[in-house]
Amino acid sequence: MEASNEGGTKNTLNVEYVTLGDNPLTEAELAQVVGGVPGLAQAMEGYLVANPDAPMEADMQGRRDGTGS
Repeated sequence: MEASNEGGTKNTLNVEYVTLGDNPLTEAELAQVVGGVPGLAQAMEGYLVANPDAPMEADMQGRRDGTGS
């Protein structure tokens, strides 16, 4: 996230999902995942506004490599 010229934030969010087994997501499941992304971004923004010194990068990296909780 970075500050925008309009006073808000500019976000780029990549979502990667892993399915159980070799079964791809159905159209309904994919729509549910994609539909939840804006809410996730808003929640993250709200958290960062309320906690500007939060160590997000370390936390996110830990989750990405399987070492986080």
